Amino acid sequence: MQKSRKIPAILTLLLGFFMAILDTSIVNVALPRMSAFYGADTAGISWVVNGYSLSFAVFLLAASRLADQFGRKKAFMTGLFLFTLSSLLCGLAGSITALILFRVLQGIGAALITPLVAPLLLALFPPEKKAVMMGITGALAGLAAASGPALGGVLSYQLDWQWIFYINIPIGALALVLAASSLAESYDPTATRKLDWGGMLTVSAASLTLTLAFMQANEKGWDSPYILSLFAAALVSLLLFLWIESRVKEPMLPLSLFRIKRFPSGNLGLFLLGIGMTGPTFILAFFLTQVIGMTELRAGLIISVLAVASMICSVLAAKGAAKLGPRIFSVTGMILLALGTYLLAGLTTESSTMDYIWRLVIAGMGTGMAIANLTATTVLLPPPEKTTIAMGIGTMARTIGSALGIAVLVTLLSQSMQTEMASAKTELAERIAGSSLSGESKAGLAEALQQAGSRRAASGSASGSMQGLLDQWDRKEREQLQAASPDTAGRMKETFAKDKAELQGLLPQLQETLNTHTTAAFGLVFKVSCLALLLGAVCAFVNGRKAEEPAREAERVENALRSPQ
Repeated sequence: MQKSRKIPAILTLLLGFFMAILDTSIVNVALPRMSAFYGADTAGISWVVNGYSLSFAVFLLAASRLADQFGRKKAFMTGLFLFTLSSLLCGLAGSITALILFRVLQGIGAALITPLVAPLLLALFPPEKKAVMMGITGALAGLAAASGPALGGVLSYQLDWQWIFYINIPIGALALVLAASSLAESYDPTATRKLDWGGMLTVSAASLTLTLAFMQANEKGWDSPYILSLFAAALVSLLLFLWIESRVKEPMLPLSLFRIKRFPSGNLGLFLLGIGMTGPTFILAFFLTQVIGMTELRAGLIISVLAVASMICSVLAAKGAAKLGPRIFSVTGMILLALGTYLLAGLTTESSTMDYIWRLVIAGMGTGMAIANLTATTVLLPPPEKTTIAMGIGTMARTIGSALGIAVLVTLLSQSMQTEMASAKTELAERIAGSSLSGESKAGLAEALQQAGSRRAASGSASGSMQGLLDQWDRKEREQLQAASPDTAGRMKETFAKDKAELQGLLPQLQETLNTHTTAAFGLVFKVSCLALLLGAVCAFVNGRKAEEPAREAERVENALRSPQ
């Protein structure tokens, strides 16, 4: 391809890819504003995020197969058009129902864009440059996912929340024009135009029910009949899909791909990476806003440090992998990301901004190394004509991993918070009993702290502050003094003054006890997230082991694909 067309082709692919990944997280910060605008409750507004993620996961593999059959350029441009149009409609949506519907359409557009970037991009470069380009693509994915909260915060707070969607319109229009003039059409030469309806329907059903179960498990309960039914439906759909694909003449997903050495371990590593990254992004954002009390914008800007470190390190790692091999970088990246996540467990309510930043720099370095190299080594294992479906599998693995990570870690946080608050209440009761407060004051304080601890256990929020207890104390004093007779008012005032002086000295100790147990609950969640990443490092080690001599490797892969399903 001529250089005059090559640069626009690269630009359109990277622009489309960045938009699709960015919109998985860019709306999170603006949800409270959207909720106020539409008068929607928490359960309703959450589907602005869930609708996009759900349709993206459901249509990913089917979109990959259809693009291979009917043209990757056509599918990519269709995805860009649908994504851009639905972005406009999201900004103009007159109701929460319409907004959710248009977000679903956006997710379908993203499912058409994302898996096609790799094959269209790799077709522009010679073989020796392909690993570097895949590394850059992985870096862009990490940057887009991690920078979403910061960019969403800036747009929604400086302009309005609709600009989170409007910003896609000029970018999408530019990408469409560039795609039409610079991209060359390509297909999977081994695929005919015969549709595998059974495979597409069953894999979409499995993705839908499994992702939906993860999204709603905390709200409905993991052991509720509804969630158990979704899991059962996902299992049945998956088994039907495997049965169909093993028998159909032209499967949408050749199961022989999983007989390629290192391919299963790479996708398992991406799945675990999706789980583990929930810690330093989603859970940390929850900690900063609900416990520390930061604004969503400030929390997003702090977490964006991870994105910047990830982008810088991923580019360097992609170049280094070309010389030293991908294994050292993908394994080191997983370990660094695990280390950064583990260190987040040491955060307290007294931590400074720098305490967050240096931990996120470590996690960001690991993210850049891990995503770039693990994606490259996994997607490049099958033959070039199977790159689209390989990219679809890898993206789906990471997407479902993220959904599972959020579901499991939020459940764990809720349970851990309840345990820690039970311990905190015991300690608080001992401190109150050992104080010199009057009996009535002790009882009132214990009741107030019980309510504050219950609120915190339920939500992780620090809203039940000790200052609120002092305010309650002042109101109680005023009410009782107004109701008291002149003879008793003086003595009552003296008692209140003495108890208030004691309370002001006691409250910082009680606050510290609550904070210690709250941060301990979050610390446990970060450690579990770290464990998933360490398991991912093992998968990265297996996935990145030195390949065979190129000719022999190519022959073995070809034999795996040709062998019976």
